[in-house]
Amino acid sequence: MVTIVNLQDALTKADAAFLAGQYEGSNTGEPGALEWYLAIVRYDANHVQALAGLDKPLGVLISVARQAAREGELNEASRVLKILTSSLVAHPEIAGVAAELERSKQAAHWFQKALAFEKEKKILAIANNENSSSENNAVAAYRKALEIYPDYQPASRAIDRLRSLREQAAMRLVKQNKFEAAVI
Repeated sequence: MVTIVNLQDALTKADAAFLAGQYEGSNTGEPGALEWYLAIVRYDANHVQALAGLDKPLGVLISVARQAAREGELNEASRVLKILTSSLVAHPEIAGVAAELERSKQAAHWFQKALAFEKEKKILAIANNENSSSENNAVAAYRKALEIYPDYQPASRAIDRLRSLREQAAMRLVKQNKFEAAVI
């Protein structure tokens, strides 16, 4: 708890925690920069240095949550979003982070479908197959994930991996003089 007696010490600890990269509390129970700045603002809602300092760990944590959502690390993104929402600070970007996390969850669903299609060796749609749906193969499912969340890196990397595998297979066919079969 911050009081007039330890206000300057709390501010020093908040700044030091931020500089040390301790934006949130640690496993040892030591408060991070966010907790220190929040404690100061609870004591003095108009403390200029604490209000300015509060934006720094919030900005970092927002970036961490967004990066985790892009990387498909749903647990980490959810954990950080929970910290952001429980801080009781009305930051304009927190709602955007929540929306990104939701899109990431939807993209992860399609990503898992795509992985299942890959295991079944259903990589591309079969041409001229009227009975097949347009989303019954890995590439279509990866594209659906990217349609939902264009920054979803696991699907983007998977598309790149499949493209590279197809190019390698085409090169092997060219070396065997099977030019028509090698058309990508």
